[in-house]
Amino acid sequence: MEKFHAMFHGTDVYINGRYKYSSNEILTTYLNLDLSVEELTEWLFQLKAELRNLKLRVGFSDEERFDGYEKNVQWTQKLIDRIDSVWPMLPPYNRFVQPHQMQKNKLRVCLTRFSDMLDGDRALNPLAGLEFDEDDDEEYISTTVKFVPIDMDWYWTDGNSQYAMENQRRMNELNQAIEDLMQPYIHWVEDVLRVKCCYEKLLSDFLHIKHGFLTEADLAKQFAAYFKTESMAGTSHRKLNGPAPLTSCHEVFKPESGMPFLCASYDFDRLGAFLYEDFFRGLAGHFIPKRCSNCGKWFLIDAGIYSDYCENPLAEDKTKTCRMVSARKKYDTKCKEDPIWNIYNKAYKAHYARIAKKKMTKAEFEAWSRYAVELREQAERNDISFEEYVRTIKK
Repeated sequence: MEKFHAMFHGTDVYINGRYKYSSNEILTTYLNLDLSVEELTEWLFQLKAELRNLKLRVGFSDEERFDGYEKNVQWTQKLIDRIDSVWPMLPPYNRFVQPHQMQKNKLRVCLTRFSDMLDGDRALNPLAGLEFDEDDDEEYISTTVKFVPIDMDWYWTDGNSQYAMENQRRMNELNQAIEDLMQPYIHWVEDVLRVKCCYEKLLSDFLHIKHGFLTEADLAKQFAAYFKTESMAGTSHRKLNGPAPLTSCHEVFKPESGMPFLCASYDFDRLGAFLYEDFFRGLAGHFIPKRCSNCGKWFLIDAGIYSDYCENPLAEDKTKTCRMVSARKKYDTKCKEDPIWNIYNKAYKAHYARIAKKKMTKAEFEAWSRYAVELREQAERNDISFEEYVRTIKK
């Protein structure tokens, strides 16, 4: 995947010096990504398996050479194409990667550059033995070639010859090229799996347990409890600690408008390294992803205002949000189940009706409303009896 530069200033993040995000805004997008843990795990397993299968080795059987290798190439290319249809559409890549400009058939093009090691069946390969220059259409060539590793007899019969040493060098170069191509895909899938397996669990089961922002002591307690669950995790993507950034320093950022300011600056070649750095900065500033208790989608709590509900429009009514509807439901439930709130609600409606009948002015209603809230809070604290509360609030 593409490398990128990030500068952190407070709860703002600037990608490649141009694109501004809030802390944990990008993480929130990946939490909502419609890819299951099962599908991602299968991708990861297949990528690692095909990486082993595609690397040349001296122990290839004839079946692996003439039939299995090309099938592995085809399957891996399809998987790469599938992942290439996803990651460029997601932040931060969607701001600076142009999908229509991305190279197609990446694996096949890569292997075509090693035709001397993969033209072991010339009868099935019309381009075998040909040399290609920069003007040739690599994508077309790559779809025409059937890749068959050469016979490895040279390794066993004349391993010390110049020919054998040259083949060994080329085999190492080919294997490294395959590694360089496929590892970024493995890393990206691992990083997204970490979002699904670690960040989601940490946020849902530990950091939002009190339905409010945690104190420093509570935060430490919850992280300690979470890390105990990680001690039983076997694979790296099930542990929060991810990869490190490539470089880190500080630099002055000059926005298009406003004064320059000092930023912590990092270069990243992995999504996971960025998400880890961004997560704890956002946590310190109360910019925390939260799953909406109404629609189930993740949203970003920002500006220090905690809520269990998002402000996304409802699917059935775009004029209302989850927060609006849920607040009303919560109020209605409280009025139904709590006698103090039930009396308050009835009194509120009765006094509001007096405005329509012109028996009370708006100013008088507002004054009564503030008085009624004080009475309700006194009753909840048992500062006054329930009977006195009922008698007084109706006046």
